[in-house]
Amino acid sequence: MAVRVQVGAERAGRDEDDMTSNKKMKALVRARMAKTGEGYQAAHRAIALPQPEQAAPVAPVATVAPARFELVYLQHHFTLGEKPFVVGRELACDLALDDGQASRRHASFSAAEGRARVEDLGAQNGVMVNGTRIVGGADLKRGDVVTIGRSELTIMSDGAPARSTIGIGWVLAGRYKLTSIVPLSPTRFGGEPLTHGHYELYVAQRPLLGGEVNVKLLPAANEREAPHRRLWLLQEGRTQERASHPQVLKVFDISETEGGEVFLVLEAPRGMTLGAYVEAREPDERAVFEIMRQLAEILDHVHGRGVIHRGLRLGAVHVEERRGKIQLALSSFSFATIVGEKSPALLSRTSIFGHPSWMSPEQCVGPDIDARSDLYSLGIILYAMLARWLPFLDEDRELLLERHKHAEIPPLRPAGSTPSPLDAICMKLLARSPDDRYPHAGALLDALGRG
Repeated sequence: MAVRVQVGAERAGRDEDDMTSNKKMKALVRARMAKTGEGYQAAHRAIALPQPEQAAPVAPVATVAPARFELVYLQHHFTLGEKPFVVGRELACDLALDDGQASRRHASFSAAEGRARVEDLGAQNGVMVNGTRIVGGADLKRGDVVTIGRSELTIMSDGAPARSTIGIGWVLAGRYKLTSIVPLSPTRFGGEPLTHGHYELYVAQRPLLGGEVNVKLLPAANEREAPHRRLWLLQEGRTQERASHPQVLKVFDISETEGGEVFLVLEAPRGMTLGAYVEAREPDERAVFEIMRQLAEILDHVHGRGVIHRGLRLGAVHVEERRGKIQLALSSFSFATIVGEKSPALLSRTSIFGHPSWMSPEQCVGPDIDARSDLYSLGIILYAMLARWLPFLDEDRELLLERHKHAEIPPLRPAGSTPSPLDAICMKLLARSPDDRYPHAGALLDALGRG
């Protein structure tokens, strides 16, 4: 049976048209779930649409069957055939990527007579095979890595290593039973990642100790990718443990399955993300002051431990209300680094990594940043709570980075509106030059008023 899969979704915009588009997309997902009978796990990672059965070709007598080729993206495997398999950002593509650097119809793959091939469909950023940009098209062999935008796809053929079968119901290391996939929580603000990237994030039960945890699993990768991703996951665990604080989610364990998949065991967050909280509660000025005060206090501690978060955003902050009081927790240390230590993420002095809608101007240039970069990202969080939208939002990653580097911050309020004392704090946090921001989170905490 041929299978058609779509991964990811277009990034949400700030206006009503984009919100309507997101609702239509969610309705499409629900409809396909109903049609296929797939559960949430399948819908979250891939939506499989059965196609009409094809009559199996009769193999010639006394001949060897040609090699069967597969296209592998994250944990998804797609069998290639004569019919072009189209990859791009459009939902109509056979594989729809949540990748701002991919063109709407970026490339097509096919296989026939024991050969696999990729064709560039006029993509703006081109198609790379093993790091070299192709012209028109190229033949492929087992193990070739095709780069489309920021996404990597691997060609596999008969005799390739068996794929990972880890999923819901598995018990890892005899201690963590995977029960469900952690849902993403996109909001009308946009700017949040719509996939878990190269990793799988599960809710797991601890049969022996009881209680729920999150398990971040690195599926088996090809030989070229595996060492780098392992180092990155280890770095995430180390930095999050180094940042230890009552309001930073704990790291419980890092281990490896018998099949070689590395996983990180994390404290499961309570409540909802800050983005969902702002969308649902629309906090008043007093609540925003308290949220900012707690975040400044957490960052003051984290920075004091020598950790730069690099990934602050609404989705990295979790909010729980206890007896009418707000309690925050910080997570998502995927891009975090320790001052003075070389990170596996820092591949070169020009490496740019982070969540583009939340990155400081200096983070948009390269990896050499300090703790004041986190204060800029915190300023975007404050801006979103005050204005109810992000200062910059665009599907084009490069354009978004340019705006952070050169564009003026849009006004927080319409002309003639009554300003809030938080407005000036927000604008100081969003100063283009780090020297014009608060020198450290402690100074911000003093400006907010220590609790």
